[in-house]
Amino acid sequence: MVTRLFVVHGMGEFGAKWVDSLQKQLSATYAAYPKLASVPQAKRFTIHPIRYDDVLSDLVKKWQTDSTAISKLAAGVGAGTAEAMVGWLKSAGQGFEWTHAADVLLYRCFSDVREAILVTVANQMVKIINKDLNEFQDCRWGVLAHSLGTSVAHDALHSLWTSQFDNGAKFPPADVKAAFVMMVANVSRLLQTDVDVLDSVVQPGTGSAKDRGCLNFLTVRHALDPFTVPRKFDPVDWPDALTVEQGRYQSIRVQHFRERNVHGFGHYLQHPAVHIPLLRLLANKKSVISATEETAALAAFTDMGSLPKELVIAELKRLELLQPAQSDDWKVIRPIWDAFFGD
Repeated sequence: MVTRLFVVHGMGEFGAKWVDSLQKQLSATYAAYPKLASVPQAKRFTIHPIRYDDVLSDLVKKWQTDSTAISKLAAGVGAGTAEAMVGWLKSAGQGFEWTHAADVLLYRCFSDVREAILVTVANQMVKIINKDLNEFQDCRWGVLAHSLGTSVAHDALHSLWTSQFDNGAKFPPADVKAAFVMMVANVSRLLQTDVDVLDSVVQPGTGSAKDRGCLNFLTVRHALDPFTVPRKFDPVDWPDALTVEQGRYQSIRVQHFRERNVHGFGHYLQHPAVHIPLLRLLANKKSVISATEETAALAAFTDMGSLPKELVIAELKRLELLQPAQSDDWKVIRPIWDAFFGD
């Protein structure tokens, strides 16, 4: 059966065709493995982009001219944080600060924002899943999320499996498990609010396991990606030793430097250690990429690519200096962003 891949973007403005570059990259990667590529990609999986950036941009436009609305939404946040947030949002420009870092802070601080985003994301997933269930009485699906999208995806899935939105969107794990959930540049613990991500339903287990929303769970972080350090997602024997032994939970760590933005979605997916597990799960067959092919791909992959060695060394030193403490909380996101993308 064809796997439905829901791809959830991170922070920033994306537009209706945001997934095109990712689709192109995955297609090229898919074609690089002969046995996998012997079957047309469309017969193995289809990509379904999940957007929520438009929800944020619409709210931002309103708040720029309505200080009362933003002040009311900030009521649930600590006084000092609310004052700083309101002041910053009123004065922020239209550059990276507004379209990227603000997304994270808005999602984390304001429950009304989270609810609007989660309903939007959940509805997009449920529509496709229910269509397959109605037509084929089955649906095989997985989630690939990046950065802020890891928190959004987690919260949306947990809500779908445990509660019911006002519009009735809901499905229980016993009926609709995800084949896999893959979190790239995972910040779900850093941005968690009401639900502890390590105790939620969004965890792997066998098909018969209760309160396990997915069959497989993969979390990926780059050694020098500063956004993944505070409250990093790196549990041991999670959710239990047997699940880890079965390979249903995988913690993947990479350290390549082929672009300045080591936090980038596409940069993560370049690495064979990241895209090979993904492609195997999409094909629902581990043998489509053999152990020999995997070893060869890892050996052929150079961490620095074609970048000049001097540039790489200088950037790696800069990234090392940017690393926050594991004990930091979500408030460190903005200074990390400013330093990470600053000159």
